[in-house]
Amino acid sequence: MLSNQWDGAIALKEALKQKGFVERERTPIEIMLKAIYDYLRGQSLRRVRDALEIDRSHVAIGDWIKKFGEIAKNGLALVNGSIPDVLVVDETEIQVGSERLYL
Repeated sequence: MLSNQWDGAIALKEALKQKGFVERERTPIEIMLKAIYDYLRGQSLRRVRDALEIDRSHVAIGDWIKKFGEIAKNGLALVNGSIPDVLVVDETEIQVGSERLYL
């Protein structure tokens, strides 16, 4: 994540703590989210592990992905409790100064 965090990152971090995503904070949430993002972009668990700044196993990364998936699934439920058949995600890249950010 960016070294100068914006309010959205702080809010996301707190929301994930409240949802039980992090239990002991052995690994910073920012690193966990980066690992999940890299995995979802097509990297294997072992490649994600090798790219981490800290020493964690590929099994731990898989556990983060499963836990995050459960939180995301519960957050995607419609008002009537059903899960949508299709979810469309638009990844938009913008440049702010010299940094590239994704919406």
